[in-house]
Amino acid sequence: MRKKRKTGIRRKLIRFTLSSTLLVMTIGLGLGYFLGHRLLMETIGRNHVDIAESLAVTVSEMVENSLDSIKVYAANPDHAAAILERQAAYEGMDEAALRGYFTDMDKKWASAAPDSPLVKAFLTGKSAKRLKTDVLADGTFAEIFTTDKFGGLVAASGKTSDFYQADERWWQEAYNGGKGFIYAGDIEYDKSSGVTALTIAVPVRNEKDEVIGVMKAVINAGILFDPLHRFKLGETGHAVLVNKEGFIIYHAGMSPLSKKLCDDDEFKKITGAPGRYALSRSPHKHDKEMFLAFAFVDDPVLAGNGILWRVFVDQEGAEVFSPVRALFTQMIWITVIMILVLAPVAFYFAGSFVKPIKKLHDATEHIAEGELDHPIEIRTGDEIEQLADSFRDMVSKVRARTEDFKGLYASLEQKVRERTVGLERAQDATMHILEDLQSAKAELEKKSGGLEDSLEKAAKTRQIMISMLEDNNQIRARLEEKLEELKSAQSMLVQSEKLASLGKLVSDMAHEVNNPLMIISGRAQLSEMDAGENGELKENLRIIMDQCQRAKHIIQRLLAFSKPSLGESKKINMNDSINFIIHMVEHQFSLRNVRVERDYAKDLPLAEVDDKQMHEVFINLLNNAAEAMPGGGVITVKTHAENDKVIVEIKDTGGGISRENMPRIFDPFFTTKKEGTGLGLSVCYGIVKAHGGELKYSSKPGRGTTAAVELPVGGGGWPGLKKGE
Repeated sequence: MRKKRKTGIRRKLIRFTLSSTLLVMTIGLGLGYFLGHRLLMETIGRNHVDIAESLAVTVSEMVENSLDSIKVYAANPDHAAAILERQAAYEGMDEAALRGYFTDMDKKWASAAPDSPLVKAFLTGKSAKRLKTDVLADGTFAEIFTTDKFGGLVAASGKTSDFYQADERWWQEAYNGGKGFIYAGDIEYDKSSGVTALTIAVPVRNEKDEVIGVMKAVINAGILFDPLHRFKLGETGHAVLVNKEGFIIYHAGMSPLSKKLCDDDEFKKITGAPGRYALSRSPHKHDKEMFLAFAFVDDPVLAGNGILWRVFVDQEGAEVFSPVRALFTQMIWITVIMILVLAPVAFYFAGSFVKPIKKLHDATEHIAEGELDHPIEIRTGDEIEQLADSFRDMVSKVRARTEDFKGLYASLEQKVRERTVGLERAQDATMHILEDLQSAKAELEKKSGGLEDSLEKAAKTRQIMISMLEDNNQIRARLEEKLEELKSAQSMLVQSEKLASLGKLVSDMAHEVNNPLMIISGRAQLSEMDAGENGELKENLRIIMDQCQRAKHIIQRLLAFSKPSLGESKKINMNDSINFIIHMVEHQFSLRNVRVERDYAKDLPLAEVDDKQMHEVFINLLNNAAEAMPGGGVITVKTHAENDKVIVEIKDTGGGISRENMPRIFDPFFTTKKEGTGLGLSVCYGIVKAHGGELKYSSKPGRGTTAAVELPVGGGGWPGLKKGE
């Protein structure tokens, strides 16, 4: 009786195909959206941080340019002459008389009209006219004026709010008890000029370098931050300037200092983000989720006055992540279409798969009923046809074996009878053999006991000899390691002694040369302003100023060599630090057919360093690598961590360093370049050593050079290192 057929393979195949496709696509959609979202956030975050850093550099350059202009104006002899002339009028007055004079002048000044004789006396002199010219020439200045050493007004580009200025904080900071100091105030509203402005004050000195007065300039913030106003990113991206408390200094269409970027908790979260970018759900004037990235305005004048600015680049989150959402929508539609297409394909495939299996099932039922000659005809060209062929061969063999078994059964009965008689005889012989084996076994056990004792003694002796050899090898390895450490320490001691002795001489010479250069440069600038239309004279004066500037840079490098100073240290990801420098030089290198390849370690530990000093090290090392390949080549920058150290390797494909020059590469003034000073690697060596690190070079002539900067994780170096925020 045949069994009832069971059908369901087709349904299972269809269900498996569709469910597998749906499962794979669902997992792919989820992973694709998650990874795409994270990758896009990291990529755009780094890009926005780079843009913010560029804008921060622009803001810093604008402040520095304005400061340089004020310094040039303050050095004009007309202003010093006007101040000295004004102070001569105070001769014979005691402190009480001066106080009374300034109080009276303040009252008269406040009520005087701008065109009154009292006001005109301070707006029409030679010094005042030059100040007006300076304001008109530089459109960023809203107001500029000078005071004497008592705080009284000397000359101004326009009427100021007060005559007496010595009670103002900016004047007290800039005069500094006669020592002089460059003052910069945070952005605020200036009553005299009527604009939101940045206040900068510098000391005015006479020919003896004595502070005889103060010059104050009010810089229009709207003009100063014009690059931020002109910046646009996509449809919703723009730039924002924020102070250290989180108040907005500049934002297009918003009054300065009227609102915070976001609440304090959100501000701490954003500014503490490792990559300096994050999503904000409580931004300043937007009711939407914003993507924020920031960079510090790294300006020494602002930092010296306790001013910390950050440039933020913000953009709506919907615009930032729109590519991922669009891709996710497309993938969902692709999944739906694939399932609709796969359903009929799976139905057809399952039918073609099940049909030969049904034929094979029918054949097995016939054979099970004894029909061994039933035909099996399956032609599928796959494993099912191979199974049918094997089944057909099996049936043929079963038929042949059945006939063989019948004859074999008859002969087997006869052999069993014959073997029974032989086994009875063999049993008696086996009993005698077992008795002999028992006696031999007892003798063998006695001899094996002595042999085991000898083997144990030999094994112990061998183990002792192996242990002694291992101890000797370890002692030898330790001695070789200590010898190498002694050689390295001796080399470092010799290098340090060279740098210390030569650094003292260089420091003294640099300070002596720097002052004459500043006087030459200042005089050249003043002469250029008075040169009029004399083009040849102006060209000569510009050459003098350029050469003075060049000499000043050389002196700065000499001073850096004599005593590499660490400024403010911060915990830095060295991937970001070296990447910042690569972005600066990559375009210039490409013009010389030099390509930079990056091999950065993920999750690199932070090193506490002075980022500016490390930038100088990396610029020097990258330039050296590029100059070693005049015909072009590849620079490979690799970062990794090893033994509580962060290591940055810079490898070139140049001609390498000869063996005779290798011991001298850190010596000051040693160079193989035609126009080099020989101070670059000495300065780099001093900076890295001051951070508690190591600068190592390895080179094979004809196969390139590798420079390795090793820095301790978490910082090191000088005890007086100033911690950053």
